[in-house]
Amino acid sequence: MNINHYYKYDFEPISKNLSSSEIKLSELENIRYIENPKYFHKETAYKKKIDGKISYYYYFSKIKSVKASLGTRYLTHGLDLYKGNFHAQMIRSLINYCNLPPKSIILDPFCGSGTTLIEANLLEFNAIGIDINPIACFNSHIKTKLLDVPLDFLISHNKKYFDINYYNKKNFTKFNFNEILKINIRELFYLFIYTRAISDETYILKNRFESFKDNYEIIIDILRNYQILKKQLRLSIGKTKIMHGDNLFHLKLIKKNIIDCIITSPPYLDVIDYISNDRNQIKYFINESEINQLRNKSYEQKYESYRITEKKFWLKIEKFLQEAFRILKSNSHLIIVVGFYRKMHENLSRLAKDIGFIMEMIIKREFFNFKGKKNHDFILFFKKI
Repeated sequence: MNINHYYKYDFEPISKNLSSSEIKLSELENIRYIENPKYFHKETAYKKKIDGKISYYYYFSKIKSVKASLGTRYLTHGLDLYKGNFHAQMIRSLINYCNLPPKSIILDPFCGSGTTLIEANLLEFNAIGIDINPIACFNSHIKTKLLDVPLDFLISHNKKYFDINYYNKKNFTKFNFNEILKINIRELFYLFIYTRAISDETYILKNRFESFKDNYEIIIDILRNYQILKKQLRLSIGKTKIMHGDNLFHLKLIKKNIIDCIITSPPYLDVIDYISNDRNQIKYFINESEINQLRNKSYEQKYESYRITEKKFWLKIEKFLQEAFRILKSNSHLIIVVGFYRKMHENLSRLAKDIGFIMEMIIKREFFNFKGKKNHDFILFFKKI
């Protein structure tokens, strides 16, 4: 989009080393500048300054605990180590491109650890997240809630939470998981740190108590810096609702023509088994038999042959697309990010068109994975007319 036709403007990019896909996303989000030039510095993902004003994203990107690329793991995005995370900066720009009115509802039906939900809330939109993985739902719930919970509330009366035996005495397996998410946020906050310690013990063999203390200090430092910034910028935060379980079940409960935007990334076959990855954490909340039931309901479920597995996978994807079309408002976007895996972008495009979506464009995004190898994925832009 060439905004020279609309305004005189002064943009300073967030980096001088943006990739071609990032430059394209930066151009696409300019629609928000045309909509409200005085407000765009609060929304942009790829500009450091807008007409002399420093962008909120630039401030956000400075608050993080680990060395990571500019566009990831800032604010509450970096509080967990969930595999397969979205690129937060990219998601922010995609939301901007959708050019949503105030109080819009953004849906991520494969929400993972909540990247889309967090960015929606930071942009003052409300969000709905669905996932079959309890830890994904738990982490998403915590990371969105912490955007708007006073730090003093979290750290007051907290002595009991530093006794690891406190968690050993808990038995959550008798509860419905969606009920667990309704527990007091202070209690859930420390459970979040404890389950992070379980993960550290599993994968990096770190003592659970030491991990708990270290993660607590890191997270509190992030939240303290964030809340100072939140007060300075007078941020208003949207709300998120998390739904645990089969997304097709939950999508059918949503009324038609009510969702303003869907941004998501569906799971792939034979890439990441999220339930198995997080099994030790999940066991803290759900018993073994229920975990196996979750795996059987997941999109990654394996059958007696790969041919049957693949066929059932695509049937589920087709049903998801049908539900997405039903619940989206007219002239609203469905944006799907998929890797270069078994021509998934081609199959998705064909199914979406058959259902009634209009294909607006495809962006090929190049990036370096955690091993430093060059990789790419595809951003598919669909619209319901």
